[in-house]
Amino acid sequence: MPESDLIFSGEIMMYRTRAGQAQLMLRIPLFLIAVGLTLSLAEPRPNPASAHTEAEDPFPYLIYLPLVERHEWVDAPLNNGSFEGGTWHGTHSGITYDNIRVPESWTAFWLEGGDQEFGRPEMEVISREDERYLNPLRVYEGDHALKWFTFYRNGDAGVYQRIAAVDGAWYRARAYVHVWYSTEDNPHISQWRDGEGQVHPIVNGDPGMAAMIGIDPTGGTDPYAPTVIWQSANIYDQFAPLEVVTVARGQFVTLFLRTTTLYPFKHCDAYWDAVTLEVAQ
Repeated sequence: MPESDLIFSGEIMMYRTRAGQAQLMLRIPLFLIAVGLTLSLAEPRPNPASAHTEAEDPFPYLIYLPLVERHEWVDAPLNNGSFEGGTWHGTHSGITYDNIRVPESWTAFWLEGGDQEFGRPEMEVISREDERYLNPLRVYEGDHALKWFTFYRNGDAGVYQRIAAVDGAWYRARAYVHVWYSTEDNPHISQWRDGEGQVHPIVNGDPGMAAMIGIDPTGGTDPYAPTVIWQSANIYDQFAPLEVVTVARGQFVTLFLRTTTLYPFKHCDAYWDAVTLEVAQ
C-alpha cells in the first residue's frame, strides 16, 4: 500500500493584524513532510515603551497559514534496486575492471589519488549463499547485496543510476547500509588501534567512514557536482536506513550511493541493499 504523508508544499503566509485589518508581512516557500499539522497563533508581548494605547493600536497577532496537500509516495521507475537482477562491469569511465562488478543498471564511480591518496575500490554483488557473508549477515533482504571496499587505502566511491522523472515532482530515495571500518579483523565490530596499542570500538555516529545517499535533481551523473543533494550518516556493523528527499528539476534525476573514509584502515567495507526511489503524487 502506498505511504501517505501530509506535505507542506506551498508557502507559509504570515499576517499581522492591526486595528481590524490584516497586512501580509511575509511569504515563505516551504516543503516539509509530517504526520500531523499544527496551526499556530502567536501573540507578542506588548512593548511598555510604546506610546499607543490598546484601544488605538491593539497588540499585533502573527498568524501562520501553511498550505497543505496530501500526497502518496509511489514507486518511481528505479531499475534493480534490490540487486537481484544480474551484474555487469559498468564504470563512469567506461573502462572495465575484473574486480569491479556492480548490479545491472548501476554505474560505479570513484576518486583516485589526491591529498588523501584515494584508491580504486573493488566492487561485487555478494550472495547470502556465501558463508563469508552470513556471520555477520551482510545481506539485508533477498539473496544479494552490493559490497565495495578498499584495503589499507582511503576510498571515495559508489554507484549511480539515472532515472526518468517528472519535472517539479518530489522524490524520496532510501537504502539500507552499514560499513565495517576497522584496523582489526573481528568482522562483528568496527575498531581502531591507537598509538599505544589500545583498541577502541567505533560506534554509530563516530567519524571515520561515512555512508551517503544523494539525488541530483537535474539528472547529472557527476557525484561531485554542487547540484547533488546529499544525506550522510556514520552507520557501523548493522544495517540501518538512509534517505534523501528533493524535487526534480528536469526530465531525469540521478540517484547516488557513496562512502568516504578519513583514514586508510585495513578494512574499509561498505554493504548496501534494498534501494528504493519513490515519487509523491
